[in-house]
Amino acid sequence: MSRTLFALASLTSLLAAQEPPAHLADWVRQDQADPLEPGAVVFIGSSSIRRWESLHRDFPQYRIVQRGWGGSWLAEMDDAAPFILFPLQPSAIVMWAGTNDLTNGHSGEEVHEDFLRFHRLLRQTSPELPFLFLGMTRTPANGSTTAARDTANRLIRETLEKDPHARFIDFPAFFDALGPTTLDALYVDPVHLNPDGYAEWVRMLAPELAATVAPNLPAFSNPEAPAPGATLYLDFGPPPTATDTPHRNALFPDRPGATLRAGEHQAVLVDREGNPTGVRLTLTGDFHSDPDGAGIFSTGDHLKGAGNDDLPGAFLLTGLDPALPCEIRLTGHGGSADAVTDVTAYGRGIDTLSLATGTGKTGILPQLWPDAHGRIWIDLNLLAGNRTALSSVEIHLGSAAK
Repeated sequence: MSRTLFALASLTSLLAAQEPPAHLADWVRQDQADPLEPGAVVFIGSSSIRRWESLHRDFPQYRIVQRGWGGSWLAEMDDAAPFILFPLQPSAIVMWAGTNDLTNGHSGEEVHEDFLRFHRLLRQTSPELPFLFLGMTRTPANGSTTAARDTANRLIRETLEKDPHARFIDFPAFFDALGPTTLDALYVDPVHLNPDGYAEWVRMLAPELAATVAPNLPAFSNPEAPAPGATLYLDFGPPPTATDTPHRNALFPDRPGATLRAGEHQAVLVDREGNPTGVRLTLTGDFHSDPDGAGIFSTGDHLKGAGNDDLPGAFLLTGLDPALPCEIRLTGHGGSADAVTDVTAYGRGIDTLSLATGTGKTGILPQLWPDAHGRIWIDLNLLAGNRTALSSVEIHLGSAAK
């Protein structure tokens, strides 16, 4: 047995007798109920990882797992990794962490010490696992931590220069050179990036990731994929009239009133006849589940000044046959009466619709093919009202094009 596999086996045995921290328990439970194939690139860290709803689309040739939670510290990564990182057996790790430590008064040296503790654990568990650390950047809000941030980045970079399987991604050099107006244009609020800001991250990270680990998304393969004529109901908590089948695929039914985070996932989806489909749903942007079970909702998406932008609202479906077009029906619910949601669906192409979610209307995307790997992304954006809300999604599979 290799050193890495022995370390992972020992870790798994140890964790079996331990309870995960409460804020990580949903991921742990889902990873056990719906095991993810080893070898994904795992992005782990704080809210900038959690809010990165385009992450899977930004790296379309990789299998991605999202493990970000708001307010997390670099100081807690070594406690979290044995539960939500190492058991996934990733092909590479990308980490963004440390900014919250600095904001809460930690010195650059203290942040580096916390990083060393994680790095030692990483190398004890996986001596050669590729690791990319995203350098901590300037934002419109963190001018008071500049000196500590510079120290932490310098010390972490020096540590990683001694590790042949690690890279320090120099985001700071780019962000430090920006003028205040240009910097502000990359953020939706003083702390969090907007799509233009994430595009800069992708521009700098993509070549570094490609040089570290080869694209690893396999060709489409799902022997249980729904056949022509099949229908899947995805039930986020609709009223009884929204679906007319007992095979409703109740999604996250045990989480009323909870925040559903990016990276949460559920498989074992069936069609309306109860046949297994091999299709998995993965959240790529946070939602909130209505406590009365009426569905899920998200807030303003990347709209500066639009209020709470903390629930981006997006999900990914995998395992759909790329040769079969999908008709997608989305039913809204709740929110203010004037609530209007822009729905963007990404597959082989892109389709959009405006959905009056405040009045419980159903909108239809008439024909969208999954991409070559069997994936469709659904992204919800608030156009009017106080929130975008969704109760159910129905997917009808058509016939292959001739």
